Amino acid sequence: MMAVKEVQATGLIEELPYGYGWSLILDTEARIEGNTQFDGLARVTAAALAKWLTHITPSELDRNALSQEYSNTIWPVACLLIWSRVTHQARYTAIALRLARYLLTEPEQRQICSVDGGGTYGFFAPCSLLAITAWLSGRNASTTHHILDALAGYQPLPADNMVAVHSAGLNFSRSWGDVAAYNLTRSSKWLGRFEHLFGYEMRLSDIWAGSYYDYAHWVAQFGVFGIWLKSLRLAD
Repeated sequence: MMAVKEVQATGLIEELPYGYGWSLILDTEARIEGNTQFDGLARVTAAALAKWLTHITPSELDRNALSQEYSNTIWPVACLLIWSRVTHQARYTAIALRLARYLLTEPEQRQICSVDGGGTYGFFAPCSLLAITAWLSGRNASTTHHILDALAGYQPLPADNMVAVHSAGLNFSRSWGDVAAYNLTRSSKWLGRFEHLFGYEMRLSDIWAGSYYDYAHWVAQFGVFGIWLKSLRLAD
């Protein structure tokens, strides 16, 4: 596969960690459907992503956990957890869980889910990513109340209140946290919140189906991921 050769030859450093994370989601989606065509790519990107994650400093992990953009460090941890658990890659699960334990300490929860945890200028809501990581790490409501309290306050972002082009993804990425919150608490109110945020963004079709350069090449992908995440079932 050309993509595998390109990653092996060049490293595609500019895609670390964001694009590498998406490659693992792509393979996971395909694997669940019985399609193995992306296995080779996923093996290469998983190894590179794990190496990258284990070589960054704690301060880099901590600082970039707050990022709402490509450099966010919670996103690759969550992606590695999803992929490794579905594909039964115990070594990679262990790496991701070790990083998740640090990110889920109470001080980190407070910091990541502070005022900007729901996102403002970027496409990621860091607190929602942390909620996904908590769910995938086997946490529950009693150990994630800082996350849950923050998620409960997130409201739909109107089209006329988006401070940047990437803000167009926030309603979708905020909704991901509600899927995680449901799995952490088993309270159906979180599914209602998911539907509210997700449905609001779906009605903003001028954004997610508008300009290809600004929006259409990525916003819909965030929506599809939310639907897929809602249906994801992981074995204990």
